[in-house]
Amino acid sequence: MDDFVIENVGVNVGVNNELTKIEIKIIDEIMNNPQITALDIASIIGKSKRTAERYIKSLQEKGYIIRDGSDKKGNWKVVK
Repeated sequence: MDDFVIENVGVNVGVNNELTKIEIKIIDEIMNNPQITALDIASIIGKSKRTAERYIKSLQEKGYIIRDGSDKKGNWKVVK
């Protein structure tokens, strides 16, 4: 049973390092419109604003996007 847990951990770690289809879609949308809001992204991906914010934060933590400027008047930049 311990082997099963170890195998699952290894599989999950590898999956978490890759981008999901939704994350790729968000990056595409940011490239097309750097001023896009979390609410706009939520509408595009068919999720809640809060879920869109989680995806955005995840992409920031993975180093794929950064915010240039303030929350209100800034732009998103794709860096990877």
